[in-house]
Amino acid sequence: ALAQQGHSLFYEEDSFEYVVRKSYTPDFKIPTTTGGFFYLETKGRFTSADRKKTLEFKRSHVDVPLLIAFQNPYQRLTKKSVTTYADWCNKYGIPWCPIPIPQDFLQQWVNGSRPTSLVRHARVQMRLL
Repeated sequence: ALAQQGHSLFYEEDSFEYVVRKSYTPDFKIPTTTGGFFYLETKGRFTSADRKKTLEFKRSHVDVPLLIAFQNPYQRLTKKSVTTYADWCNKYGIPWCPIPIPQDFLQQWVNGSRPTSLVRHARVQMRLL
């Protein structure tokens, strides 16, 4: 009807991103020796909903220091996936570590550094066990 009335039409030509307002509450807020702080999120299961929420949070708050501690960082995302929780974090640049958190590793975060564990190194260690 619009075309018959002489209007020019462009069907689904443009796309727009939009923001859904939700909130995210990390498990712990830990002060640093430099006067700042970082957030620690602890995870057993890391579901699809958790991953989506984490990505949206990090995209919206790129400067907020977040460390995820996994009970099993080498758990696969799904039964059929080859990607582990640690792999997923590495892909998106999200720092992670195993639980229990190694004391020296945690101290680096408290001192203002933001190291992350490496999947390759950890897998080698797991094979030795």
